Amino acid sequence: MSHFYGMISRSARKTTPTARAHASSGLETVAASWQGAVQVTLNHNAETGKDWYRVELIPWHGAGVYKTIATGTVNGS
Repeated sequence: MSHFYGMISRSARKTTPTARAHASSGLETVAASWQGAVQVTLNHNAETGKDWYRVELIPWHGAGVYKTIATGTVNGS
């Protein structure tokens, strides 16, 4: 069974694309514009048993910057 689940809830497609990932591999997604992109990564820490997230700005097609916006546990602790 997958540990993580992702979906694109709003797009031009008529169907909703989804993704699943196991805890060992994590899940990563990128949403991009011509001015840069936002990357969201989910990982599982086996030692603590907690799921972690990281939200970053990244360049896309030569535009944008590298900047970490937020990190933390998915449960908010």
